[in-house]
Amino acid sequence: MELRAEQNFADDDARRNAVAAAATIRQSRTYDDRENGSARSAAFHPGFGDGGERVAMRNFWFAIALCLVPSIAIAQASQRGDANADGTVNAADATFLASHLLGNGPAPIRACLADVNADGILTPADVFRLADYLFAAGTPPPAQPAEVCNGVDDDCDGVIDDGFDKMTDENNCGSCGTVCANAHGTTSCVSGACVPVCAVGYVSCDSNFNNGCETLLNTNPACGPGVQLLAISGDTGATVRTYSGSGEARLSIPINETGNSCIYLSAQVTLTPAAGTDYDLYVSCTNCSGTTRASTSTGTESIVTWHGDSCFGEDSGYTLFIEVRLVSASTTACGNWTVSVIGNVAATTADLCCGDC
Repeated sequence: MELRAEQNFADDDARRNAVAAAATIRQSRTYDDRENGSARSAAFHPGFGDGGERVAMRNFWFAIALCLVPSIAIAQASQRGDANADGTVNAADATFLASHLLGNGPAPIRACLADVNADGILTPADVFRLADYLFAAGTPPPAQPAEVCNGVDDDCDGVIDDGFDKMTDENNCGSCGTVCANAHGTTSCVSGACVPVCAVGYVSCDSNFNNGCETLLNTNPACGPGVQLLAISGDTGATVRTYSGSGEARLSIPINETGNSCIYLSAQVTLTPAAGTDYDLYVSCTNCSGTTRASTSTGTESIVTWHGDSCFGEDSGYTLFIEVRLVSASTTACGNWTVSVIGNVAATTADLCCGDC
């Protein structure tokens, strides 16, 4: 006792409590001896074979160390061994943890702080590992793992997912693991939601901004008949053919001569774009690479074509080649445009189609 007085301990009460706890453990408890990676259960009584003798000796040493060696106060955020979570690792933590394991004290606020040997459970082995560290220059407890975004306090600092701003983090946007991606443009995380900006010709049509702009509209279809619509008469009746689609497209439709009178064969092609899009309309006769007429205004486009009737019983029919060409589209402009073709629009003037109709 005189030696203890000479040491001038600041935490004398904590030491006495730790000694008492260690003595009680030695007399009445068992623990899982995990030194050197082995796991064995040993009674806390001297003379119980190899494991029991080692445990008893360590308990005895622990009690003596608490009485004779000054406390080493170590302050480090979320340090293993800070069982009472006061921000400092010292003998008071050994007392706190031993009391809890004996059933005489409260549980640690954060078990990850008291799990000194990082084996995932709290046992007397944690008390002895802490004593080794504090009083015998033992190996420091393992560091806490780095924090990751997973809804768990990985680094044991009392804050879940700290360091991750889910309102702006493109890799954890709104929730952990929600990645904002956009192979066809740029993206950002704004207020916890992915906000893509599409490259020209791309839109997002799957109701999922997380994967960006996945749908290509300006597909540049090759010259050809494309979608072939059913023929209509250019000189009788008023037959209408319609077709709806999304993105750039090519279509063709025969304009037939069905009457016997000398009436020019005519047709009107109208393009109605989807909301948020701007498409231009191009029409040519005979083939898609022939002379072309275009309507490039904003909104609904319309072109009238007609071709003179020979009036001598020859077939004056022709084929219209139609191209729908994208100009622009907003990010979610995924609706369909509609092309309608109506025959016999009463044109009686000279041939104004494309010069070769």
